[in-house]
Amino acid sequence: MVATISTRGSSEGLLGVLVTALLWAVLERRVLLSGVLLGLGVHFKIYPFIYAPAVVWWMDGEHMATRTTSTGKSKGNITDKSKPTQDHTFTPFQKIVAFITPERIQLIITSLVTFAGLNIVMYAIYGMPFVTHTYLHHVTRIDHRHNFSPYNVLLYLTSSASSSSSHIPIDAASLMADHQITSPWAIKIESVAFAPQLLLSTVLIPLVGAKKDLATTMMAQTFAFVTFNKVCTSQVCLFSSTPLYNPSLHL
Repeated sequence: MVATISTRGSSEGLLGVLVTALLWAVLERRVLLSGVLLGLGVHFKIYPFIYAPAVVWWMDGEHMATRTTSTGKSKGNITDKSKPTQDHTFTPFQKIVAFITPERIQLIITSLVTFAGLNIVMYAIYGMPFVTHTYLHHVTRIDHRHNFSPYNVLLYLTSSASSSSSHIPIDAASLMADHQITSPWAIKIESVAFAPQLLLSTVLIPLVGAKKDLATTMMAQTFAFVTFNKVCTSQVCLFSSTPLYNPSLHL
């Protein structure tokens, strides 16, 4: 299905390759390559940024010192096992310091430089329209056609109200505007619909699953992001990521 949709002008197939390559690079502990692929993926289409928290959370001292399977599970330590392990009790400050590792810093800097560099080049070529159509458009976008989102009906009613306001007399329109300003529902749903989506896909799911199984976590992030997206069409269904989850699937 992803391949078929891509023939209609969508880039989901190529993006699926980038995301899969990102997972492979992370599991192989190729930090620089991971950062480049992450920055390229986010520039190519915004949503791969949701994988950054999972990758960063996964890259602790234990995982960076062990070989991993294709699903992100530990396969065996490559460090010296003759050294006895000690149980330490760390203070919150020590935990924060321990979290800031060279690999994590390298990944963040590399991905940011890649992302920023590509955006600067595109801005130099296309100017402000690039920023508008690439990023700002998604904040106020209302698309109620072929939309499987839980916000679909609400977005449909919102678009209907905004389009019909042009046919309302000036006095009535001004009264409606005054009501909208004082109404507790004045905040537009298209601007706040990201909240539950981002909370699930960038915070809760990575914290719960990233260190256990990175591939499954990324699959769950994708599923949550698509499910709670305010515009959910067939084009955003990345079924190409399903095989990465199959080794852990029990049906």
